[in-house]
Amino acid sequence: MNTKKHIMNVAIAATAGLGAIYVFFLISALYRGYFNVPLNVSVILWAILAMGIIFDLLLLTKTKKMNRKIKFFDFSESGYPVDMEHNDEREWRLMLTATYISSRLTINYLIIAFIIPYIIILFGTGFGLIFWIIFSGTALFIAMMINEWGYVFAYLHLDRS
Repeated sequence: MNTKKHIMNVAIAATAGLGAIYVFFLISALYRGYFNVPLNVSVILWAILAMGIIFDLLLLTKTKKMNRKIKFFDFSESGYPVDMEHNDEREWRLMLTATYISSRLTINYLIIAFIIPYIIILFGTGFGLIFWIIFSGTALFIAMMINEWGYVFAYLHLDRS
């Protein structure tokens, strides 16, 4: 499988799966806990979560090669997944550099995300518990998305060079 295509598929699948979990979390938090969610909204939440996970699995297992099935958790002797064996040192160097860049982006975001509550508390603004629950869940979701998509964009940018 093409490395760019694989990286994009994983990023889209992670976004779909994590997005479904985030929507589930956000709506539950807005209702002050999952047990307070009305039944019809609860069914919709579980349907969104199931669709996100099914879409995630379908996208991750999709391949256009007829003779070869991709096994994501089948590792060869080298320790790399079978579908990501390295034939090109340049490609692995790009992937390593993209990982480093996405980690730096995520750390910078997390520093800002940790400073925001400190500033809010410092100015004495009183928000309730529900605000802090939603804020922390949203900050975590955004950190995961920055890490995933930062890797994708860094790899694509470095590959053009």
